[in-house]
Amino acid sequence: MKSAILSIRSYIIHIYPRNLSRNYFIVSTVKADIIKKTRMKKMIMLFFTLMSLAVNAQDEEARHLFYVGLNGGVDYDFNAYRQTPDKNGFDFYAINPHYNFGVDVGFMATKRLRPRLDFKFVKMSYGMDWGDFNGKFDKSITKLSNLDINLHLDWELLTRKKFQVFISPVLKSEFVSGVKYERHDKDGNTEEVNYNLIDDQFPKSILGGGLSAILKYNLTDHIGITMVPEYSIFCRRFVRSNDKNYQRFSTNIGIEFKF
Repeated sequence: MKSAILSIRSYIIHIYPRNLSRNYFIVSTVKADIIKKTRMKKMIMLFFTLMSLAVNAQDEEARHLFYVGLNGGVDYDFNAYRQTPDKNGFDFYAINPHYNFGVDVGFMATKRLRPRLDFKFVKMSYGMDWGDFNGKFDKSITKLSNLDINLHLDWELLTRKKFQVFISPVLKSEFVSGVKYERHDKDGNTEEVNYNLIDDQFPKSILGGGLSAILKYNLTDHIGITMVPEYSIFCRRFVRSNDKNYQRFSTNIGIEFKF
């Protein structure tokens, strides 16, 4: 009897994806948008507060140089999926690697300290195995598009001619800006659907922290190339029933302009 009910539920979700849980989706989306805008404002205000304090301090050794960077790279996510079967018995699994790209702006507040604000688009996904639940469905893939707003405090450790090394603790804020669901059938057919059983298995917004190293080679006085390995750990689990925190390791390559 239970199996029959679940099969009917699966069929309804497949046929009527636009209507199921519509009100829940609208409410949760509005709430996530409000949280996202509030956190974005706070992060940007904090950055400009640091800038104002640095300028007013008038540190004699400060260079007050401004930097703009463009970068992209590869992410490996850890524990970024539901680690235990859900109430329907579905198993989830990780998909790696993913990619990111972004832009950042920073300024030298002192001789060695550089606050920097980083805006990044982060792509990630995870899968769910339908098992024997449905004779037609094989797996479902959830694809997330995230917006990260990160505040870095770069500290210059080393300068040797054209080579510089920074260490950078970071406060991270990540928001889901878009989501797609793909259902893969056992006959090889793939279909994008608007709703399925796994829509609530990820955080809509999340805070975290991390640490990165910035390896920079200056091609000229105003242009440099960077390589940035970074470790991030978020303040909550990807799914609250997990027993391990959501983490990420990234490696980015970029170009940086100094003004």
